[in-house]
Amino acid sequence: MSKISGKDGEVVIGTSDAIEGVTNNTGDIDIDLTSHTFTANQIVKISDVVGMTDLNGVFVINSIETNSINVTLSTEQSYTSGGTVIQTIPVTDWELDSEEDAVETTDSANSGWAEFTAKGISRFSGRLTGYIYDGGQKPIAGDSKTVKLYMDSDSYFSGTGKLTRRGVRVNIPGSEFVKQEYEFQGSGELSET
Repeated sequence: MSKISGKDGEVVIGTSDAIEGVTNNTGDIDIDLTSHTFTANQIVKISDVVGMTDLNGVFVINSIETNSINVTLSTEQSYTSGGTVIQTIPVTDWELDSEEDAVETTDSANSGWAEFTAKGISRFSGRLTGYIYDGGQKPIAGDSKTVKLYMDSDSYFSGTGKLTRRGVRVNIPGSEFVKQEYEFQGSGELSET
């Protein structure tokens, strides 16, 4: 069994929406989307924006309209094209357990000693803690979510985890956000990038 831990990652909630356009209102950014299901105060990750690269990151949605969301950002950059928005839980710390069963291959020619092959069934599980908006939609036990656990800025583990338990919850004084702990069981392959 291998156990590792880290301090950065994300749990992806739902699917990404393509950005159709961006308007810079000096400190407030309106992001046009064809359609969306976001709500105010959700945490979102914005990626692959060209031109206004300051917009690539994690933001809290200030407000919503039928076909747009608004986030706070002061930038002098101009939007050129592209980008996606997806709801996420920013992970502040995590532990990952992975193991691979050994398969016994002993036969009568093994001189009485057991022999094993290294490749058996692999599995992973773990625990993570991240920030969520207290009044918003929260993952619950039984939900399957994409989990990315970063070892550094270029390397991460990624896989689908079924949330098996929602654990300790810590309120953050003066904030509508809480720190929530989850345990998860891997479902399918765990990849390392």
